[in-house]
Amino acid sequence: MKIWDELHYGVKESTRTWLDWARRNAQELSDSGLRKIEWHDLMAERRRNEEKLGALVAERFILEGKKTVRCDAPGVHELIQRMRAIDDRLKALGDDQALETPLDQSHGESGEFGPQAKENLQEEKKFLKSDEKAVDAQ
Repeated sequence: MKIWDELHYGVKESTRTWLDWARRNAQELSDSGLRKIEWHDLMAERRRNEEKLGALVAERFILEGKKTVRCDAPGVHELIQRMRAIDDRLKALGDDQALETPLDQSHGESGEFGPQAKENLQEEKKFLKSDEKAVDAQ
């Protein structure tokens, strides 16, 4: 009976210790995990909006020959508002390093473009080569 009591006591203590640890850390783990997931979702949404904005600007530049795009143009205003809302939410998450790119940049610090942006850039280069009087938008 003594062996059983010792075994029972050991299991009970280890279970209690584990449950205490789980209770203490569950809230912290849950909050940080959810913040991390939300941060990744927001960054993915921001990148999609950047690609859409880049496509709109490139389309207007390449197809219509316009050198500028007004911020209140159809589609552009909504994308800018969405990106600002995402930036505000990222700041609210409290992670100062969450903003990899400010609103006025078209690509990340690494200098890498998304696939759609690369395609648009190649089309723009072809357009500039084909038109001798073309002016680079930058």
